[in-house]
Amino acid sequence: MANLKVDFAILESIRRSAAQITAEFEDLNERRETDAVIWGGYQVRSAMDDFASNWHIHREALSEQIRTLGEKCSGVAETFRAVEQVLSQAAQQGPS
Repeated sequence: MANLKVDFAILESIRRSAAQITAEFEDLNERRETDAVIWGGYQVRSAMDDFASNWHIHREALSEQIRTLGEKCSGVAETFRAVEQVLSQAAQQGPS
């Protein structure tokens, strides 16, 4: 019989990372305005502004996919914790 091992720490780490990446993506548009001063010359600022503007649709789609990944990792962890609890209780009760 094969043993299934679920690393809850990794699932939680993925969930946290996904949430952080999603927050960074959502904040990117606001930061575009404040970061404009660090880009220096007009051509660089204009290119960075074009990039941020053009990438808006792709960023939203990717952000949603990353958010969904985090939610799925959280759901997997919750499901396996519940299964682990049921199996633990069954093992403690012994055979019926």
